Amino acid sequence: MPDLPQARFRATIHYDGTAFRGWQLQREGRTVQREVENALSRLLVSERRVLAAGRTDSGVHAVGQEISFEAPNTWSSVDLHRGLNALLPDDAWIEQLDRTEPDFHPRYSAVARRYEYLASDRPEGSSPILSGRVWDLVAPRALDVEKLTEISSCILGEHSFAAFSKSGQPERGTLCTLESVVWERSLPGLLHFTVVADRFLHRMVRYLVATIIEVAAGRRGPEELGRLLAEGDESEPPPPDRSIDGPRPPVPAPAWGLYLTGVRYAEGWNRSPGIPGMVRPATRDGRLARLSSVLGVTLLLGLAIGWALAAQREPSASEGVESATNADLGETTSLSVSSTSWTASSGTGGGAESRWAVVDQSVGDTTSGRDRVTPTVLAVRQVLPSVVSVSVFRHERMRARSFLELFGPSRDRLVSGLGSGFAIDDRGTILT
Repeated sequence: MPDLPQARFRATIHYDGTAFRGWQLQREGRTVQREVENALSRLLVSERRVLAAGRTDSGVHAVGQEISFEAPNTWSSVDLHRGLNALLPDDAWIEQLDRTEPDFHPRYSAVARRYEYLASDRPEGSSPILSGRVWDLVAPRALDVEKLTEISSCILGEHSFAAFSKSGQPERGTLCTLESVVWERSLPGLLHFTVVADRFLHRMVRYLVATIIEVAAGRRGPEELGRLLAEGDESEPPPPDRSIDGPRPPVPAPAWGLYLTGVRYAEGWNRSPGIPGMVRPATRDGRLARLSSVLGVTLLLGLAIGWALAAQREPSASEGVESATNADLGETTSLSVSSTSWTASSGTGGGAESRWAVVDQSVGDTTSGRDRVTPTVLAVRQVLPSVVSVSVFRHERMRARSFLELFGPSRDRLVSGLGSGFAIDDRGTILT
């Protein structure tokens, strides 16, 4: 049987590194590469080899490892994706899989990698829920994120990181270019470190994290990070104040707090930053993430209010609607009523009218002991499940009545309407 034409595929894979001895094949022990190749070989009924963007260490996790392999051209990316995920063990999962160019190489085609590290300097870090995911510092006091950022600034740019690696790559040297280094608080008790570089040496990120934290905690001098960098740079003379023995060698941070979260190619990153179920940062200090959340809530609430107002009809007197004149309203712009809705009209005769419609809709009905869920509440709860009350204020401008309309049947005279409002969640927080 002649060999079938082959096509190249690429995929983004997640794996929990706890039970693996790293990515690369080992003579003994379980590795991610072996599991993926076994699954692929079973699926295609022939032995296969898989390439990867990086060789993560034993215990290191990944949510953005990029891999590539060849498969018969008759296979679709959808069928390969489903088949591999069905055969992979529970601690590995392929997020996406697509065809790619024949010359694509996940390692040599990459232009940058992104690693993220999680540590805790709060008591919550000792929780068994975070075990194997976060480095518990057991710190006597919380570390200052601004200080961590300031200390890290010296490692930006191109440096020799020989002092921050267990073993280098003789064929490529020890020079690496760091594009960005970010420290932030992602969750209460969690320190979140993100670093992007063109390449990383063996255990380089773990050495950097541990050294920076030691400097911030006062266990190392503030100058030691720079001295370690200079120690690895053979082209630069050592600092004049360097001791005879040099700075104390760094000790790597635990592997279980480290995550490979993305690889960048000419067309962009293979995935967005963040660790599923843990953190998803947006900017250096997280302010954009909070702003986006507020804007998103406001937009969704506005859409829900607009939908409810569009569907609302003006209630009649038989529905218990109270009427008032403009004098009753005065200059009031914020109203609070206990009835479901009411309308106030101003003006007499053929003059222009302006009316307010105020709706206070609550999930709990204390008078009847039953739940009273209105369309507005239902709409808002699709995006904000904790909402228990929605208040809507609508101002409508009515066109003036003509002389004939004073004696004829009433017609719809709404010219324009403007709505606003707010929602209250089950903790009493007002979302506006």
